Amino acid sequence: MKYLTIFSCLAFITLFSSSCDNNFNINDDWADITVVYGLLDPAADTNWIRVQRAYLGEAAASASYGEPDSVYYDTTAISVYLEAYSRGADGSLGTPVNTIFLKPDFTSRKLDDGIYSTDDFRLYRTTETIEEDKTYKLVVEKSNAKHPEASSITEIVGIQQSSNSGFRFVLPNPNVIAARTFNGNLKWYQSDQAEIYEVDVYFYYKEVNRQTGAVEHLVQKLDYTTIEGAQIPADPFETIDVDGSPNNIYTLLASNLPELKPNTLRFFKSFTVIIWAGGEDLAKYIDLNRPTEGVNNSKPEFPDIENGTGLFSSRTSIMLDEVAMSQQMATTYYLSSTLCEKGFAIVTSGDTCYCERIPGIGPERVCD
Repeated sequence: MKYLTIFSCLAFITLFSSSCDNNFNINDDWADITVVYGLLDPAADTNWIRVQRAYLGEAAASASYGEPDSVYYDTTAISVYLEAYSRGADGSLGTPVNTIFLKPDFTSRKLDDGIYSTDDFRLYRTTETIEEDKTYKLVVEKSNAKHPEASSITEIVGIQQSSNSGFRFVLPNPNVIAARTFNGNLKWYQSDQAEIYEVDVYFYYKEVNRQTGAVEHLVQKLDYTTIEGAQIPADPFETIDVDGSPNNIYTLLASNLPELKPNTLRFFKSFTVIIWAGGEDLAKYIDLNRPTEGVNNSKPEFPDIENGTGLFSSRTSIMLDEVAMSQQMATTYYLSSTLCEKGFAIVTSGDTCYCERIPGIGPERVCD
């Protein structure tokens, strides 16, 4: 009992003496932290880099939302440039073979209004050629010598490559217009340095009001598929194949199309297929920003930017437009169970044919 009494007294003293002063500082020391977002594209006529700064103050974060100098550097405070390198046989960078200074641009891109100030928003751009066989280092140099420069390095995801015949479509056939049809299947040759691919399909169609004859031309984007990691063949000479089906397209259309207007029919016009190829750091960034699962919700830090945070990587794309439906799809797609209520129609032998769902029977073709 004696020991218990002593322990209880010590616990009482410790509890109440430590609770006398419960003020503590949750702020870290101020530091100049650069925030960078940029994806170099060798096929683009202009490349853009977003450069901002993190901020820290004694007041709540919301107190600085409307202050431009909280999130943007003054143009006299930084210089933003790209250094191009040709790697040596041992992989070393050596000295830069070219330096590209980026210009601040205040007018080409605008932000939507929100809680943060849009005053003084700018991007940094260059129209100089990004060479596919070079390695690029982004440098944000500070006029204040006490503030460390921020930098990051990326390889370039290219179109013309050394390992095979280039990043290009195999299916749909890019060379024969009559064979440029899409039924859900895709095939393409890989791109050098790519670690992730994203396929966007744009569905072009028109809506016709059956009473007035008014025509509206529309487009619906379909996020078709993403290919990454183990899905990418290790051999760069192999193609990447997506074994889709018409049903994949029908399902995406049914879930993305806006509600059908009264007395309206829809008519397919064409597809545009775009394949985006992204670099290693872009793939890592996407992976790290996915929702976490399980008990451990902590994520590893993304170490792409030295003395800063954000993302600097590379991407490029290939595109096929004016892509038709396969012959079988073109004559039957509007009758699919998934699309029957979506108002699609075709014109055949002078008749307009569309789908009606008959109770107890299912989708049926109706022509008038």
